[in-house]
Amino acid sequence: MKRELYPKNWDAIALAVKSAAEWQCQFCSRICRRPGQTWETFIQENHLEQLNAIGLVFKKQRYILTTAHLNHQPQDCRLENLAALCSGCHLRYDNRHRQRVSYALRSRSKSAIAFS
Repeated sequence: MKRELYPKNWDAIALAVKSAAEWQCQFCSRICRRPGQTWETFIQENHLEQLNAIGLVFKKQRYILTTAHLNHQPQDCRLENLAALCSGCHLRYDNRHRQRVSYALRSRSKSAIAFS
C-alpha cells in the first residue's frame, strides 16, 4: 500500500465503510473482528472455537476486514467505489486485477518488439 496515494483521512473513510458493512465482508459475508475487540472475545462470540473440534485451523488474518477500491484507484474514495472485504477476498480481488495488468503489459511489450 503506497500510503502517499491515499487521502489524509483514509483511516476515517475506511472505518466508516467497515462500520456501514457491520464488520462483515461484502463478498463472502464473513464476520470480522472489530477494532478493540480481543481475539478471545471474537472467537467466543462467533463460536470459532468449534473449528478446532472439526479439524480446521483458526487463522486470524482471515478475519481482518479491509477496505478495497473497486476500481483500484486509491484516490477515488467515492462510497460506490469502496467495499469492505475480508483479507482473503481483498487479495483475490486485487490479484485478478494484477493479472490483467500484467498480461496487458506483456502483450504491449511483445507488440513493441514485433514492430521494432
